[in-house]
Amino acid sequence: GLPAAGGAESGGVTAHPRGRGARTAGQRQRSPEERYGTRTGEPSTQRTETRIAGEGYRSPERPEEPEGAGAGSVGVMDLLRSLGHPEELLNLIKYKLGPGPSAHPRADSISETLKTCYIYLNQTSRSFAAVIQALDGDLRQAVCIFYLVLRALDTVEDDMSIPLEEKVPMLQNFHTYLYQPEWRYSQSQEKDRQVLQDFPSISVEFRSLAKVYQDVIANICHRMGLGMADFLQRRVESIKEWDTYCHYVAGLVGIGLSRLFAASELEDPVVGEDTDLA
Repeated sequence: GLPAAGGAESGGVTAHPRGRGARTAGQRQRSPEERYGTRTGEPSTQRTETRIAGEGYRSPERPEEPEGAGAGSVGVMDLLRSLGHPEELLNLIKYKLGPGPSAHPRADSISETLKTCYIYLNQTSRSFAAVIQALDGDLRQAVCIFYLVLRALDTVEDDMSIPLEEKVPMLQNFHTYLYQPEWRYSQSQEKDRQVLQDFPSISVEFRSLAKVYQDVIANICHRMGLGMADFLQRRVESIKEWDTYCHYVAGLVGIGLSRLFAASELEDPVVGEDTDLA
């Protein structure tokens, strides 16, 4: 569905004993081209730091990581930054080593439909799949189903082959399909259409969840579907309306996740109530 430190091209920057910008007697002052790598009159490229999912901060100036140090690797700079936050260091180490034996259920201990759901999870979002499958117990299953339900809903919204007069009521009523064992949609042309074509495998696992999880998922699905349907029927006229749309399609995901964590009792109930934090 997620860095190693380096110097400039010259091999690194050496601190001058007389301080920054000082020159020894007779030392030639470097031209702008030499100092910044630009022609005179051209703006110099500002040094920016970018955050890469699953990695530490890496500057565009810095060399690429050595081969084999893929996403999720724990670099020296990650460890150094975490020395002041021991809990982050522990989490980095856990992430590097991968989930423990309890993080993934035995294949023979889960239903065939749940196995199918995890397959769909990995097919539709490898980055989310890695994080979700690192969760423990019932929460892992609840978040997996939550993701797949919203992925199915989003697939309906994105599918331009579905006529608007058919799509709008589908979005508005999508949460009710969770309780209809045989409901599926086989006409989708979207790349993730398998979650609609085989929706019964997802909905049966939804109905196997504890009611507290079902209530959260159905509520978020209902609200998101209504918001999607609303914006399909009108033009966005302002930044405020764009913000409202983003709340429906993205903000509700965070709220739903917070409420699932609160329902699992791994987080304080206030986490599920704080929509600003979510």
